Amino acid sequence: AGPPARSLEGLVERMKVLLFSQGPRGILGLAMAFWEVDTQNVRMVSKGMFTEVMMQFFENSPLELGYPQVDMLFEAFCSVQTPDQLSYDEFLLALKSELNSQRRAAVRKAFRRLDGCSEGLVDFEDMRRSFNAKRHPLVSEKGMPETEMLEEFCETMADLVTFRRGRRTFPMNMVAWEEFEDYYFTIGGCYPSDEMFVTVVERVWDVDKASLPSSRIAAGPAAGVPPPTRVGLHHWQPDTLPHATGYRNVSEEVPLEDVLDKIRSLQYKNGVRFAVSIVRQFVQLDDDLDDLLDQHEFRRACQACGLLLKPEEEAAVFRELAQEMPDPRTGGPTVKLPIGQFFAALHGQMSEYRQGLVEDVWRQLDRSGDGVPPSMLREKMDPAAHPEAGSRKPQQILTDFLDTFSDLMNATGGCSEGRVRQNDWLMYFSVVSSATESDAYFALVLRRCWQQDVRVVQMEAAPSPLAERKAPQHEGPTVYQDAPGIMHSRFSRKVSGAAAPMVSPITRSSIQFNSAVDTEASQVCARIRSIIAPRGLRGWTAWLKKLRQLDTRGDGTIMRLEWQRAHRSLGLGISHDESDAVFKAFDLGLDGRMHIGPFMEGVKGPLNQNRRELVERAYNSVVDANEDAVYCRDLIEQFDYTNYPFYVLGRMTERQAFADFDDTLHFLCPMGKMSRDQFYEFLSLVSATFLDDHEFNIVVTVCLRCQ
Repeated sequence: AGPPARSLEGLVERMKVLLFSQGPRGILGLAMAFWEVDTQNVRMVSKGMFTEVMMQFFENSPLELGYPQVDMLFEAFCSVQTPDQLSYDEFLLALKSELNSQRRAAVRKAFRRLDGCSEGLVDFEDMRRSFNAKRHPLVSEKGMPETEMLEEFCETMADLVTFRRGRRTFPMNMVAWEEFEDYYFTIGGCYPSDEMFVTVVERVWDVDKASLPSSRIAAGPAAGVPPPTRVGLHHWQPDTLPHATGYRNVSEEVPLEDVLDKIRSLQYKNGVRFAVSIVRQFVQLDDDLDDLLDQHEFRRACQACGLLLKPEEEAAVFRELAQEMPDPRTGGPTVKLPIGQFFAALHGQMSEYRQGLVEDVWRQLDRSGDGVPPSMLREKMDPAAHPEAGSRKPQQILTDFLDTFSDLMNATGGCSEGRVRQNDWLMYFSVVSSATESDAYFALVLRRCWQQDVRVVQMEAAPSPLAERKAPQHEGPTVYQDAPGIMHSRFSRKVSGAAAPMVSPITRSSIQFNSAVDTEASQVCARIRSIIAPRGLRGWTAWLKKLRQLDTRGDGTIMRLEWQRAHRSLGLGISHDESDAVFKAFDLGLDGRMHIGPFMEGVKGPLNQNRRELVERAYNSVVDANEDAVYCRDLIEQFDYTNYPFYVLGRMTERQAFADFDDTLHFLCPMGKMSRDQFYEFLSLVSATFLDDHEFNIVVTVCLRCQ
């Protein structure tokens, strides 16, 4: 009886694991060992030869192959017609892994790329030059020397061809398709997964790179070769012209700056994550780790990050930034793009203003000058103060920062020794700067999220109008405290003959009004301000228009029902009790009428000292000294909507931002010019809209350009 099948299968599996763990040289080394003892080229070996080869080849190996195991293998694979002979081709076939359809397709694509003439034969020297060892994962990721990988391929391919052809075949320098396929059929077990196998084949043979036109085709126009023409009435040849500058008009060449502006506009639109993904994809696709990209790798990187560049735009990048250098494989010239030079042109140099902000924040973080741990960035960042905290969750903002920062550091090799250095900080914010169009927004993010001394400034509480209506403080005795020597007649016996008191003890007491109504009215005014402010300046003008429409008497007052109709129509969400408290607080004449002017002043709130000084300087810079007025057309012409906080934060479009400013000016000064009081009223609305001091400063100094 023969040996158990389970024992034989286990032995074969252990042999396969050992051979394929040694790489292509493992299985092909065993094949060449059989080829050397087969001097007659009969493809058969005797039991003694088989035992000798197996014992010598697996000597001192972890397999621990003994004579019983060798005998078991020989009996299992010996020839049926000649039991004392074994076909080593069939034995090696049991050790190989069959090529499935996915692997076979990858091998076929690689050979087609090599066999440009479709002859089924490829010169071995051309194959050696085409083998891109730098892109092999063992070279680019594991650190294996490139020359060692190329030498391994050449030796194993030569061994495979020699093994297949035998000793009596005339040596040739051509490799056939069957031999190329059999090579990967033989070493396929070295790659356990189909994905790894396909990746290796596509990389080393550059299958994933589109083929470029040959020099003969590219030189066609200069040599007078006519382009493809129409061959029939309804039949046209396909457009086979290569996308090269020689086939286009010179005027169609795209300037490099236009291409970079196109990419920057996509970064402005998609944000920092998109900008960091560009860096990550370009670095990852440099699989040979030489910090250089050829045209194929550049195209793949652009496709991976969603950059759709036209051929003439790609040509502009390589024309201006690429460098010509010798190809180590072919020896001829090749053009490659330095990644660092491309990013330097794309991101550009930060302006002095932005770099100063970034360095100021870094000095606050790194007080020792030795860098900071990455965990400190998480602790120091305040996502709740981010300008987009109103539309996004703070945790999401923090996650975006941590993800983009770590992705950029992993791609560029930053954070050496586990600490963030100033160079890492500047590099990250240079990418952020390239994705941020507005200086105002860039400064807003840095100052809010990283500088602890800048926060949203609460408006000063407006003085309550009830303070003016309180009775004057009475210095005499009250019902709770009597003056010395005075006794109230209400609580004492009347002395006969004594004169009656001139003033009742109760009227002499000082009445202390309850301040709860005052506090409630101030709180409601503050809440109204917080509701109207996000609507922009036009939210305040809509509120003023409604109040003026309800002022049918034209005396600046409205009745209770009119007040209720006003706040309900604008959706302020005020309860009945809160509405009464506000009405009573601003019923200054105690005649059942609410005064609009004092009410608006209470809602807007007063300007703090810094804002008052800024408004005064702004007025002096824009006033016409001859007429002592500010012309609205001058403010409209110099208004910079690109730095308007609502536009910067994405809450308004370009048209909405300009209309927000223009409509408010025309509403406040229909005559086209503003007096000092009107200018102050306009900026008081701006102050009530932008509660943060920095945002108010941006509107006045940057948007209005009032220095």
